[in-house]
Amino acid sequence: MSGEEAIFLGSVLDCLFQPVVLHEEVNTVGQKVLFATGLHGDYRLFRELLVAIETEAPDVTILGGDVFPKVERSLTAAIKAQEEFLEETFIPFFEDTLGRSKCLLVFHPGNNDLKNPTLKRLRTWSRGRKGRVVIADDGLFNNVLDLPLLSYPYIPPTPSAVKDWEKWDDEESKTIPSNFFKGFMSNKGSAMEMAPVILSPDDDFNTIRGDLEVRAHAVKDIDFVFLAQGPPAETPLDLIDNETHVGSKALREFILSTEPKVSLHGHAHRSPSLSGGFFLMLGKTYAINPGQAAPDSDDPLHYVTFELDCLLPTLKHSVYGKAL
Repeated sequence: MSGEEAIFLGSVLDCLFQPVVLHEEVNTVGQKVLFATGLHGDYRLFRELLVAIETEAPDVTILGGDVFPKVERSLTAAIKAQEEFLEETFIPFFEDTLGRSKCLLVFHPGNNDLKNPTLKRLRTWSRGRKGRVVIADDGLFNNVLDLPLLSYPYIPPTPSAVKDWEKWDDEESKTIPSNFFKGFMSNKGSAMEMAPVILSPDDDFNTIRGDLEVRAHAVKDIDFVFLAQGPPAETPLDLIDNETHVGSKALREFILSTEPKVSLHGHAHRSPSLSGGFFLMLGKTYAINPGQAAPDSDDPLHYVTFELDCLLPTLKHSVYGKAL
C-alpha cells in the first residue's frame, strides 16, 4: 500500500468510527434486541410496533430501512408525503416510544427513505434526545450494542426512481437492465428538488464491494453486529415475488470474510414468506431478514427478538416462532 493510500484509508476509518453517547438508563448488560424493517409508512404496523416494544421490553430497538411511504414516480408528491409522515407519524412514534420504554432506538435508512429532507430533518431532531435515538446510516457505532454496530445502507441498482442509496455491486454487475440506470437523488439541490442522475456503466462509480473492502479494515479481528439494508445474494433472505434473488454478492462475501456475530437485513420484505426461512447460518454468522407484512394486508407485524450473548436459543420471530 502506498503512503497516499494509507493516509486515505486512515481518514476513511476515522470517519467510520462514530461514538454515540447512551442515555444513562439504557441497559447494556445481557441485551435484548428487537429488529423490524420495511414498515413502508403503514400506520397500523407502527402501532403494532409500539405494542411489541412495550410487550417485549427490549434494551435496543433497531428499525431497519423502508419505513417511510413508498416513493412512486411522482417525486414531488413523494417528498411531501415523506415530510408529512415524518412530522405527523414517525417523530411522534419515537416520542411515544421514548416515553413508554427505556430502550435505545436505532434507525437505519433504506432505499425508499429520502436523504433530503427526510433523513436530514430526523437527524436534527434526534440530537435533542440525550443519546437515546441513533441514526445509524453508514458507519461504525461503538456504544449502541454490547458489540460494535457496523451499518451499511447501500443496495445494488433497482427500477426505483430514487437512487439515494444505490451503488453498483461490483464491476461485473454493470450489465443490469438499462431501465435501472435513470433516476433521481434527493441529496442534490434544495430540500424540495430531486436532481436527475444516470448510473452509467461507464462511470467511475463507487461500488458496494469497494466500500465494504474499506470497512473490513475497521472490523478486522473483532466481534461486531452488521446492519445492512440489502440482504446477502442467493440466500433465503433475498427473494422477491417473481422468485428472483436481489441481494448483494459483495455483501455476502463481506459477511463470509469478516464473520460478524449477527447480520440484520431488509429490502426483500417478502423473502421469508417465499423461502420459508427468516434466518440462516452464513459461514459463522447468523444472517436474519424478518420480512414484513404484505402491503394493505391484515397480516401482523413481522419482527425478531434475540439476546446478543445467547443468540440462537433466544431468536424468535413474531410470526414464524422460535428458531429452535
